[in-house]
Amino acid sequence: MAELDPKLDLAPVFRTPDLNDGPVAEYVAGELDGTYAWVAGFGWLCNNGQVWTDASEPAVVEEVRLVLRELFAQAVAAGASPKEITYMSVLLRAGKIRAVAGLVKGILELPLDAFDTALDHLNTPSGIVNLRTGKLLPHSNEFRFRD
Repeated sequence: MAELDPKLDLAPVFRTPDLNDGPVAEYVAGELDGTYAWVAGFGWLCNNGQVWTDASEPAVVEEVRLVLRELFAQAVAAGASPKEITYMSVLLRAGKIRAVAGLVKGILELPLDAFDTALDHLNTPSGIVNLRTGKLLPHSNEFRFRD
């Protein structure tokens, strides 16, 4: 596999020129953290800004594909040479996308008991009500409501 030109600064685009599955999965997980989580017994969950809802495996694979496509597009926009574009095109392969999605599952795994733990709070369409004080709080990832 060809090496990236060290003079091309891809640091803003990609934190490492290592396109092996592990480092790429860590990058993608960083992009999806807070939006997706994998929970044993439930599978994939997606945060819609108010609650965590079920998400399908194909939906998550598609999100991984979109992150990798954007990463590739940013490298092209940053002035990558034809050799570097060829090197980075591995990110667009179906096998790479599936492999990265599989690794992201483990990186974004959360235990079931990380959800619905704020028993003194009520999630409503307009925000989160603190049942002890009556104060309305904005929706927050901190509470991880499923309903």
